[in-house]
Amino acid sequence: IRAERRQVELLNKGEMVDYEVILENLRKRDIIDSTREEGPLTQAKDAVLMDTSFMTLDEQVDFVLQLHDSVLARL
Repeated sequence: IRAERRQVELLNKGEMVDYEVILENLRKRDIIDSTREEGPLTQAKDAVLMDTSFMTLDEQVDFVLQLHDSVLARL
């Protein structure tokens, strides 16, 4: 999904980049980002993973607002 979104973004800028090239670039960047010595990207223990791959913007907002409300209710 990320590679598809990136390809559309590039096409809108007039750049034609092969999907496989974009996918490989994202994979390499993820490995670099998650394994670097200083400040590797990692998920916090208490983080909530929100996969937005197949969610509309409204669904994403609703999810975050519901999460917000549930956290506030626990305080």
